[in-house]
Amino acid sequence: MVMALRARVDRKKNLMSGRPATPDDLTVLFERIDPVTETTLPEVSPATPTSVSRRTVLIGSAFAVPAITLTAATPALAVSGPTLAFNQPSYTAPGCSTISGVKITAQEAGAPKAGIAVTASLSTGYTFSDGSSSTTSTTGADGTVTLLAINVPSVGGSGTITATASGATSTTSTLTGTAPTFAAYLRSGTRTAGSGVPANAKPLSGGLFLTRDKDVIDAVTGKTLVKSVDAAGTLLRDGTDTWLATRYTDGTTGLVRNTTQLPTTGNVDPGSTPIGYTVFLSPDGRLVDGFANKQYATGIRSVGTITIDAAHVWWLALAKTDGTFSYIQGKTQNSTGVANTTEIPCPAIPAGSTPTAAGFLTTDGRLLDRTGNVLATNVAKVGTPFVTGSPARTPLQKTDGTATYLENNTEKTAVDVPYGSTPLTDAVFLTVDGLVIDGTTGKLIATDVATPGGVFVDGNNQWVIPLSVRTTTPTLFRVDQYGYTYDYAAKNTPAGSTAVAYSYFRTPDNKLVDGQTGTVLANDIDTWGWIFTDAKKDYALPLRKTDGTTSFILNGTETATVGVPANSRPIGNSSFLTADGRLIRGKDGTIEATGVKAVGQIFLMLPNFTALVPLLKTDGSCVYLEDGVEKAAQGVPNGSQPVASTYFRTTDGRLIDGATATVTATNVDIWGQIWLEQYLGNQGNWDLPLRKTDGSFTLVRNASEIAAQNVPAGSIPATAAGFLAPNGDFLNGFGGTVERTGIATFGQTFLTSGNEAWRAYGARPQTC
Repeated sequence: MVMALRARVDRKKNLMSGRPATPDDLTVLFERIDPVTETTLPEVSPATPTSVSRRTVLIGSAFAVPAITLTAATPALAVSGPTLAFNQPSYTAPGCSTISGVKITAQEAGAPKAGIAVTASLSTGYTFSDGSSSTTSTTGADGTVTLLAINVPSVGGSGTITATASGATSTTSTLTGTAPTFAAYLRSGTRTAGSGVPANAKPLSGGLFLTRDKDVIDAVTGKTLVKSVDAAGTLLRDGTDTWLATRYTDGTTGLVRNTTQLPTTGNVDPGSTPIGYTVFLSPDGRLVDGFANKQYATGIRSVGTITIDAAHVWWLALAKTDGTFSYIQGKTQNSTGVANTTEIPCPAIPAGSTPTAAGFLTTDGRLLDRTGNVLATNVAKVGTPFVTGSPARTPLQKTDGTATYLENNTEKTAVDVPYGSTPLTDAVFLTVDGLVIDGTTGKLIATDVATPGGVFVDGNNQWVIPLSVRTTTPTLFRVDQYGYTYDYAAKNTPAGSTAVAYSYFRTPDNKLVDGQTGTVLANDIDTWGWIFTDAKKDYALPLRKTDGTTSFILNGTETATVGVPANSRPIGNSSFLTADGRLIRGKDGTIEATGVKAVGQIFLMLPNFTALVPLLKTDGSCVYLEDGVEKAAQGVPNGSQPVASTYFRTTDGRLIDGATATVTATNVDIWGQIWLEQYLGNQGNWDLPLRKTDGSFTLVRNASEIAAQNVPAGSIPATAAGFLAPNGDFLNGFGGTVERTGIATFGQTFLTSGNEAWRAYGARPQTC
């Protein structure tokens, strides 16, 4: 018997959540590091806030960890009397931390107004450091008051802060909180929890993290390398030593050689941006070496990501202020075949190109090497090359959202990497729902990732990436057949477990646990497909094990597959996609289709309980299966991405129903889980949540597109009408209501034979 921790009567329009099948950029559950992002001048800004006390963030910070956002609203125009305003448009801090340095300014007739008693009031959940929700202070000669530190609740969520004063126009700002994180790191495909790193630290590169106290800590050893750091470059090893370039909170610069702090030479100006190795970019566009005391280039507008090759030569692509391009071939103490560090012009690079870690990305999506040779076309994002790997690989995101990688300069399609995933390094990608996947095998190597850092290659030629990982508590959500909702604590499910589907979680030690009963259903789980109930009301969830073998959960029991080769990809129900493109039903070994490249979500359509699943064939054609019968998709261009049911997304963003050739939506970016609602009062409606390329949100309800209501920017389409907002609210886009708060992660929704809908999710911590 499942014991309800909390029950709430709430007639739902339905908001179940499901792990998005088609992720895009890292925005909501994690802050994404865009591998194409370049360091640009003259707009060089601090990467992190000035020095503060533990778990505190100051005004003006740009600390890139999941955090609170405080956005100041513009006060209404007053006819007379003083006006009030917050001193910054936004403030950031994660749950269980504090916001410091918030100021309110009183002005009258455009001049500071002293002696005004200003009251600041917080909405429920947020408190000042003295425990109060309201505080009053009097403005000084400069017309300002500095507020007490604001405590951020563990679950985050939305709130407000309002400033009022007698005779003054008030102003209200919005508080938005996101989940806290812990430190971990990946070493060539293996995730390890970090040591000695406090919560909510920012991943830098390698195993390094920048804490909110401005300490740089090595999560591998737990040791603090350097303090009072504002920004850091890419960690590089030159064959003998490991180097970290830093900028301190006072604007000065320094180096760390292995574990020894060194000053930079006099040619590094205060406020310079650390790039990597011993190299800095000065505010006036000079590239200088803070150890060798040399200047390598001038007139720099932006730079790519610094890398180092097997010969210990470092490389850096440059864009110049005069519109030209060049690259640096850099000598280290262990370089072979390089006499000096040299800037080499790149006349073949077209105007407007972006320097990356792998060369230059043109405005039309061509990835060019330093000499102008085309490495790949239709490229949107470029990861960091693992140039010392055997073979050498570079991950790419294409303009249509698919994932590929260059292997010794030959482009290959990534295996089992969802649409829109972010390239990291080697052939490794990060999905929008926080999964890290090896694109050479489809192996799942990390989950619940909020933010990745930069890449470092250690002395054993293994790549290392630091990760901030969401801190979650496994929880269950149920809607009964009458629309009543319930929440439960998942049984026998440790913190940090990943929500999968129904009431199932994958634990950190790779067990599949049913959170309703605490039963271990399977061991050594690598990845999974879509849970699905067929017309006979048998439900199944396909699984792949860490050793590559396959099985599926059939009506709650693990069952061996029939005729499914090792390392096949789990799709839906008991179906798997083999490496040679066969779609095989693992329940009985039936080959359902051949020549298959990609598969969308399976869906059971009423009123005839017809099973529908879209397919992209290896020849580029698009088809769908209708109760196992293959049919050509109508009006769908070759190469379109299978979404769900009979729907496909074209390369230009149109969502087309292949059964009718109807264009249902345009400018589609990413989508969530298709869902058929079956409980009382809403039976038979189905929904597919969408995010558009302009950042807006819509729903496809019963084959018609409608606008989603009250969904904030940066949200993720989840399931049915559901969206997960940056503040942890789970929203019903059909009605615009908040269905749940404090949500960090979510699994697939499942409908039982008794018409009860279940969802597993990772809740944000309830206490600090």
